[in-house]
Amino acid sequence: AADRGAYREALQLSELRIALYRRSPQRSALASALEKRAELLEHVVETVADTSARLAQLREARHLFAAAGDPRRLGGTQAELAYALIQTGDYEEAETLLREARSMLAGLE
Repeated sequence: AADRGAYREALQLSELRIALYRRSPQRSALASALEKRAELLEHVVETVADTSARLAQLREARHLFAAAGDPRRLGGTQAELAYALIQTGDYEEAETLLREARSMLAGLE
């Protein structure tokens, strides 16, 4: 229970960080904040709303990393999104995202 409380406090702080970066021109910083929040949400997913929020955060981070031209973080976020989709049973979209992420990340080696 104490761990859950710490995660929830971290989520509240991450909300503040995201709100600050939304006002900033630093799109990559916002994407990073969204990615971190999605990681925190993974640990406290208890309801459909939590799962939906996590998916939304990952989708937005994915979009922002693409716009920032950061293929390494885009590929990693896309793989994380695919994993989250697998947990919700959306295997078709997850498979597509994983194939794209694999291709994207293979080109970086």
